[in-house]
Amino acid sequence: TFQTNIEGQIMQLERLRSIEGQPCLLETIVLPLPIFGALADSDTEEWDDLLYPMYQQRCGILIHHAQDELKFSQLNATQASRLHLQPGHPCVLVERQAFDVAGRCVERRLAQGHLKSRSTRMTRRGLLATLASLASPLFGAQRADAASAATDPQWQLSDAEWKQRLS
Repeated sequence: TFQTNIEGQIMQLERLRSIEGQPCLLETIVLPLPIFGALADSDTEEWDDLLYPMYQQRCGILIHHAQDELKFSQLNATQASRLHLQPGHPCVLVERQAFDVAGRCVERRLAQGHLKSRSTRMTRRGLLATLASLASPLFGAQRADAASAATDPQWQLSDAEWKQRLS
């Protein structure tokens, strides 16, 4: 079950993301009220595609960092239907907590996406964060976030060292 860890009144958003017109990612986003009240009072058709800059512009909330936890699952009938897939289709599940500059959790997000034959470009920092999440059992860590993955010496390995640890 998706736990919000956000108390009080909330606004819950459902968002379907597409690439080249094909649905690929289903997101459930939970935001606390009243700090996101400006969004609750606005028309979603006028929203930007990138939420974090919009949070700052419309609500004065600057996202300082986010922590992602990656899992693998299967789509239920409703999720599969929204993504134009069959129930039980494998998916990646990303649970995100986003924090403002004061360290408060101001967003909880659950993203479910299917993996098809697509390539994705990501920055070295993003790659380190992804590898940190997937390879954490190698180091005995439970979770890793992008900020710690990019700065922690444990993750500052050469390509040869990565290959040796992952083989």
